Amino acid sequence: MGKDGGGDSGSDSDAENTLGNVMRMVMRPPGHSGKAKRGHLCLDASYEGGNLGRVDFITEYEYDLFIRPDTCNPRFRVWFNFVVDNCRVDQRVIFNIVNFSKTKLLFREGMTPLVKSTSRPKWYRIPARFTYYHKSPEHKQHYLLSFAFAFDKEDEVYQFAFAYPYSYSRLQAHLEQICRKNFSFFQRDLLAQSVQQRRCDLLTITNPNNLTDPNRQQRVVVIMARSHAGDTPTSYVIQGLLDFLCSSHPIAVTLREHIIFKVIPMLNPDGVFYGNHKTNIMGMDLNRQWHEPSEWAHPTVFAAKNFIQDLDEDKNVDLDFVLDLHANSSLVGTFIYGNSYDDVYRYERHIVFPKMLSQVAEDYNPNNCLYNRDIQKQHCARRVLCDKLKDSVNCYSLEVSFYGYQLEGNPTTIPYTEEGYMRLGRNLARAFLEYYKFMNMIPLSTSNATSGGTTSTTGERGRVAPRGEKTPRFRKSHENSVSSNHSKDSRHASLSRRAPRIEHDPEVHWVSRGKAKRAFKLTRDVTGAIRRMQRRGSYDSAIQASEFCSYTETDGEVATTRDPSTGNTLSFSFPIDDSNMTTFSQPSTGNRLPFSCHSLNLNAHFPMRGRSNSLDRLFPTENELWRKYYGEPGTLISPLRGFPAPRGMKAGMISTDAYSLALAREKVKNPKTLKIVDMNQMTQCALDQALMIGQKSGMY
Repeated sequence: MGKDGGGDSGSDSDAENTLGNVMRMVMRPPGHSGKAKRGHLCLDASYEGGNLGRVDFITEYEYDLFIRPDTCNPRFRVWFNFVVDNCRVDQRVIFNIVNFSKTKLLFREGMTPLVKSTSRPKWYRIPARFTYYHKSPEHKQHYLLSFAFAFDKEDEVYQFAFAYPYSYSRLQAHLEQICRKNFSFFQRDLLAQSVQQRRCDLLTITNPNNLTDPNRQQRVVVIMARSHAGDTPTSYVIQGLLDFLCSSHPIAVTLREHIIFKVIPMLNPDGVFYGNHKTNIMGMDLNRQWHEPSEWAHPTVFAAKNFIQDLDEDKNVDLDFVLDLHANSSLVGTFIYGNSYDDVYRYERHIVFPKMLSQVAEDYNPNNCLYNRDIQKQHCARRVLCDKLKDSVNCYSLEVSFYGYQLEGNPTTIPYTEEGYMRLGRNLARAFLEYYKFMNMIPLSTSNATSGGTTSTTGERGRVAPRGEKTPRFRKSHENSVSSNHSKDSRHASLSRRAPRIEHDPEVHWVSRGKAKRAFKLTRDVTGAIRRMQRRGSYDSAIQASEFCSYTETDGEVATTRDPSTGNTLSFSFPIDDSNMTTFSQPSTGNRLPFSCHSLNLNAHFPMRGRSNSLDRLFPTENELWRKYYGEPGTLISPLRGFPAPRGMKAGMISTDAYSLALAREKVKNPKTLKIVDMNQMTQCALDQALMIGQKSGMY
């Protein structure tokens, strides 16, 4: 089984990475000797990116796990990544991860560990009802992460991780795959070698004419990631960005024509290989060494800093951005850490790109953004390069959550997936395009081509309404008023009431964001607006203007939409005639029905259910798996007599966390299902009753 979710193999041997990690440790009960039996779990972390330093056998159903600190630095203990095998069918256990160095983790917000197995290589999050983040009196009131798990197959190898792993070998394999395509606009160079002689790559993506034309001023964007070894989400962001920039998408073509992208995908290959969380092989945080990097101790940072300064001093180069990618273990969403300046004009120019990113990325969270001069981070890349480079260079740290994001106005956290991180990389490219168009650095005629060849008047006046800022209402002309045959109380009300109202003025100053999360310049008639929305937002979400769409694919003038609730597929065609009418069809029947682009009464012809935010929709396979082995939550039953008492628990000393953990231990032992009660909603009477049941059954 691939140890990092990608099934990669590199030149380095997996057996090399045994620095303090457990290696095929079999958990035998006390007093047992001889050959291990089925059910004596075998834990292993001696592979690339693995991290598990110690395992304590508590009972047959419970194990304490200790994270191995970063090499040569005991301060950082967050990342874990290990495999378990030699299990038996329906074996239920509780794993306690007991030595986190940081307590303010996203487990407080509902984050759970990831798991996959040999026959199910896709990562899934363990359901929140089987995960508990709590203080333990048995461990000096330290925070523990406890999670219950049921092994369903004997011959499976199960892997658990803090976040989606992304190894050094996986990166090298992906870059070699791109190189084999022999793109003329892609160049791979060696920037430096790490302390242990691993590659630190420098990737260049641009039209070759930008590098060979001596009379052309070069505009350069520098993006780097993985200075912290455990920031695995940023590698997925980089991969999404690279794949998009190397594609034939009109936005990618336009960016390659005008911009030179310099990407350093992994600044800390040694730390990534050994499964560290923050530091390199020598225990040094590379993002705190930019003020005075050592060619011997931090050669990758030393080379990266010199490379960026050389670009800044080159008279033929305009260095516009230095973007340093990081993952955040305590906040949700995607956000920017920027700098503060005394020059108000420089500061206003500095916040333009974050506003553009907020328009194209639905996971952007402006509430977590900071623009400061924090003295504790004065030696990080963002702060040092801000002082060393020209005033025209924008230096940012882009932070993305290890867990998930929240949509605007919705407190529910949507967990990130590997594809979600890659989508953020594609949205970064879109944000760069919007920025350069806004600053008039990309010709208007070229930007029109990126929208599929349609005529656009987007320019300085086609401004994007910043996120969080109220968008002005538009007046609606009498001759283009939208007619609807349904009342406002109708279940399938017209989408026209949700659509932006249009003022028929050749100089429309503002654009509504709408459901598509994009800023569009709406011209005179509604038909042109709809066609533009299809083309400019077609890469990820073509018809997101309507709430019921969740998955779309586009092919020229035709777009298809699948309804997640029914599985029905609709096909929309947009060769629009003079009557401003078009058709949509259901491929299964071939029936075609007309509808008006002015009214957009799609729901009237084909009623669909709105989007569901339930976990069942997000994780159907996972929920089926857990229901199969745990069953549906039922009524609270008496614990079995003789079940070992939870450690640190005495009669009269029940706590909310300990009580929930006791119920989880009972669930592990008992094939039947206990109802995990939300302690915040339990009355004191219910707590006393539960304690009395436990005392009578001998549990406490």
